[in-house]
Amino acid sequence: MADEFVSIEGLRELEQAMEELTRATAKNQARKSLKSGGQVFADDWKSNVPRDQNHYYESIEVGTKLNKSQRRKHRKQDDVEMFVGSDDPAAIQQEFGNINHPPQPSARESWERTRTKVLRKITDDLQENIGKAVQRARRKALKNAN
Repeated sequence: MADEFVSIEGLRELEQAMEELTRATAKNQARKSLKSGGQVFADDWKSNVPRDQNHYYESIEVGTKLNKSQRRKHRKQDDVEMFVGSDDPAAIQQEFGNINHPPQPSARESWERTRTKVLRKITDDLQENIGKAVQRARRKALKNAN
């Protein structure tokens, strides 16, 4: 699957709220939101994987790490990134097929089906998580001021 970049507009208030937080807190909240959004895609992908390939099913995960060859090719785009994929080397053969095996696409179909749900989930979770973190930071600042 090729890299796909998406721009979401209308989140200026959220961006301003994030500026009230420490850099680490903002990154943690973003990471948490990206992981929950990625899990929506991973769950749908798992539901489409042929079950005779149990290792393939179990290898689909959401995380911040890439394997060695993927790290070499990847150019970091932002402070917080989340990846959804399989660590099974046979996943490419399963998805795209080869001379002996017809393609059984599950990831591409799942992404087409869930992309709007994923983006909505990330946006909603970001708003909720950042809102809660800002409230905690304000309470802490008030407590320290007294």
